[in-house]
Amino acid sequence: AGYYASASRIDGVVFSENQAQAGAGLSISQQSVVMNGVRLENNDASSYGGGIFAMQSQITIESSRITGNEGGAAGGFAVVG
Repeated sequence: AGYYASASRIDGVVFSENQAQAGAGLSISQQSVVMNGVRLENNDASSYGGGIFAMQSQITIESSRITGNEGGAAGGFAVVG
């Protein structure tokens, strides 16, 4: 993953051109995260969540862009639980 979220807030970051099995741009597990001004672009996951993979998490997305991501089952965003 481009980043495994452990912070409660992510501001003004670009996640681009990453590759992973799940959550190539951003992977979040059992967290509450606010994202503001974040760009997730052209990330590629072989299974779920090219842009974001979230498991048992609460995510608030503000003024952000998720584009051009690819995944086997979900390109932009995959949520489990």
